[in-house]
Amino acid sequence: MKKSSLLMCLADPSGSPRPSRMINLLDKLGYSVDVLGFKAKGKINVNNFFTIPEYNQNKIINVQRYFYRISSSILSRFGNAFKNLSIYFNNKSYRFESLYNIQFKKNYNLIVVEDLYLLPFALSVCDKAKILFDAREYYPRQHEDSLIFRFINKPIVLMICKKYLDKCDYLVTVSTGIKSAYLADFGVNMSVLRSVPNYKEMTIKKTSKDIIRMVHHGVANKNRNLENMIKIVQNLDQRFTLDFYLVGNLSHVEKLKKAAAGCERINFLEPVSYEGIIPMLNNYDIGFYYLEPNGFNVTYCLPNKLFEFIQARLAIFVGPSPDMAELVNEFDCGFVCDEFSIVSAVNTLKRLNSDQIDRARVNSDKASRVLCYEKESEKITKLLSLN
Repeated sequence: MKKSSLLMCLADPSGSPRPSRMINLLDKLGYSVDVLGFKAKGKINVNNFFTIPEYNQNKIINVQRYFYRISSSILSRFGNAFKNLSIYFNNKSYRFESLYNIQFKKNYNLIVVEDLYLLPFALSVCDKAKILFDAREYYPRQHEDSLIFRFINKPIVLMICKKYLDKCDYLVTVSTGIKSAYLADFGVNMSVLRSVPNYKEMTIKKTSKDIIRMVHHGVANKNRNLENMIKIVQNLDQRFTLDFYLVGNLSHVEKLKKAAAGCERINFLEPVSYEGIIPMLNNYDIGFYYLEPNGFNVTYCLPNKLFEFIQARLAIFVGPSPDMAELVNEFDCGFVCDEFSIVSAVNTLKRLNSDQIDRARVNSDKASRVLCYEKESEKITKLLSLN
C-alpha cells in the first residue's frame, strides 16, 4: 500500500518551483500526493487538491483580514494562555477555518509545509503524520523594511517559530546563512536544500569577442535595487549588453525603463514561461545578479536564478553576497567583484574577455551535473528514509 502525503503551500503549486518539484519527488518516492494551496493555473498531477480561498478586492473581506492579523499580533505578545487564540486569528486571516470542514485523511504519513503561516494548521490536522517544514527564507526578517511587517506580522512569526519549529520532524532551508540564523535564534538545526532546477542537457555556446550578452530575470522587487545593475551597464564599454525579463510590479518596471532610457545596450523583454527560462538563458553569456545587502534575506539569499544560470551553462557575475559568492568561487563558474560598489562591479566586468567567460561556462557545465534537483533531492530521500 502506498504511503500518503499532503503538501501545503500559500501559492499556486503548479507555478511555484519548490512545491512543484517536491510534489514530483514525492510521487517518484512512491507516495500518493494530496495538495492544499491556491487554485492551480497549470496542470498538476495529484490525488486530491484542496483549494485555499484567495482574497479578492472585496474591501469588507480585506478589512476583516487586517482585523484578524492585528488581533493575532497583539495576542502573540502575551503569555502562553493567549497563544492558541493568536493562532486562531492567524488561521482566520488566511481563511483556513473553512478548510477544517474538509475531510482530510487522518492517516497521512507525511505533511510537507511550504509556508510558515501554515505550520500551526498543519500540526492541528497532522494526527500521526511526520511534518517536513521547508523554510524558504528567514521568516522573522522576511519584509524587514516594511513597518506593517515589523509591527503586525513579525510578532506572529516569532511566536510560530518559538512554538512550532521544534515540533517538526524534518526542517530544511535554502542556504547556510539562513540555516545559521534559525540555529542561533531558535535552536533548531536545518538541512540545506538548495533551490536547484532539474538537470537539462544544454550546449555550451562560445562568447563573441565583440559582444558580451548579459541577462537578468525574475521579480522586479524594490528591495533588490535593480537600478544598480542599470548603472553598472551604463558605465561599461560597448561590448556589454543587458536584457531584463521581469515580472511583478509593473509601475516599478516602468521606473526601471526610465532609468535605462538613453542606453541602447539595455533592453526589457517579455518574460517567458517557467519551462522556457533555461532555454532562453542559454542564448546569453553572463547571468547577471548584482544585489546589495539591504536586509537579512537579501544578504543570505541563494536564489533560483543562480542555479538556472548554471543549468543554462552561463558564466555568472555577482557581488560579494556571502552564499552566492561562496558557490560561484567553489565551482569557479563566474566572477565576484571585491566590494559592493558600482565602481568595483564595473572594474571587474571591464577586465573580462571572451576566453575567461568561456572557461567559466565550461565550469558551469560541470557544476550543472551536481547542482540539479536529481542530486539535491537525495537529501530529502535520505531524511525520509531515517524514520
